[in-house]
Amino acid sequence: MKHDFRSGRTKFASNNSTAGTGEENKEAMAGTLGLFGTYTINSDGWQTLRIVGSSFPNWDGAEQKRLVQIKGDEMSYENPTAPTGSGHVVLTLRRAK
Repeated sequence: MKHDFRSGRTKFASNNSTAGTGEENKEAMAGTLGLFGTYTINSDGWQTLRIVGSSFPNWDGAEQKRLVQIKGDEMSYENPTAPTGSGHVVLTLRRAK
């Protein structure tokens, strides 16, 4: 399972996840992406992700590729299939010292 959340999202005034206003729900969805499924890591560093379900319904049942690279104390995760429909996303994680 993977989750991405934008920082600084506004909390729902009702404190009830099913009772958000239209604007609260719009901001919450625009600031998050969740998905689940299975994956395999290939010897060339590419990950094949088989998405069973996603908060972005266009990805339900999709198969996508991601590039995972580890160099020294850094791991990068590249998604050439951004949910915005253009460009790509690279996440770099650095080992804590």
